Amino acid sequence: MTDRFLIIGGGIRLEKACEAFVKKGYTAEIYKGGKPLKNAIDNADVVLLGLPASTDGINVDMGNDEKILLRDIAALCKGNKKLLGGRFSEKEKALFDIYSVRWADYAACEEFEILNAVPTAEGAIQIAMEEFPFTIHSSRVVITGFGKVAKALSSRLDALGAECTVVARRASQRAEAESMGFKAIDFPLLPHAAEECQILFNTVPAPVCDKNVLSNLSPSQGIIDLASKPGGVDLECAKAFGVNVVWALGLPGKVAPVCAGEIIQKIACNIACDLRLQN
Repeated sequence: MTDRFLIIGGGIRLEKACEAFVKKGYTAEIYKGGKPLKNAIDNADVVLLGLPASTDGINVDMGNDEKILLRDIAALCKGNKKLLGGRFSEKEKALFDIYSVRWADYAACEEFEILNAVPTAEGAIQIAMEEFPFTIHSSRVVITGFGKVAKALSSRLDALGAECTVVARRASQRAEAESMGFKAIDFPLLPHAAEECQILFNTVPAPVCDKNVLSNLSPSQGIIDLASKPGGVDLECAKAFGVNVVWALGLPGKVAPVCAGEIIQKIACNIACDLRLQN
């Protein structure tokens, strides 16, 4: 049996995901209002929300004036429907559990994180080329964290000739970075490394770029923050010091929407199949 997908939400990434479903032979449509929500969900096996599914924890982000409550979707998905979305909050997960909804967060899948790291890294490099008046080649860059995005980013920056310093808390991560040919340091040394670099790429969703770091940066330097909310940079402090900060949220959907949509389609199909097998 092939699952039928109903996509609820706005944005080009979901539009491209819908196109990818159809190309793969699935029945898929995007719900943008204009007809009863119940009828649309009744005709689907899987309801797919965006990334994030909601910014306020109440309404689905539709990209238009339409208001769709997460509570209404949960109530209609109760039973044999499958509800997928990205970066569900604890409050949203609790809501789905109250309605006994079979849900899954596709953004929490390791496969999704690995695939999504590539367009994120490429998008970050694109921003660096547009924002700063020097080449990536021979530039001194600092990368905080050494997870999937940082690894994808550091290898690409290295290929372009940048001098990369990785800042990682765990000794095993620093050892891995060194084995790849990068200089690796712990976070207490970040303020000094920031003073010496030209671009700082942050991938840590925690306040790592504080006053001690930002005070060592000049207006000619800059930060590209790739971390999800709450981010890793004290933005008010950065403004006070005149530091250029680009908080680059949702890069895959912005710089590579076709690829981003195909990734969502692939992971959603895998998850829906797993949920079906669990019945």
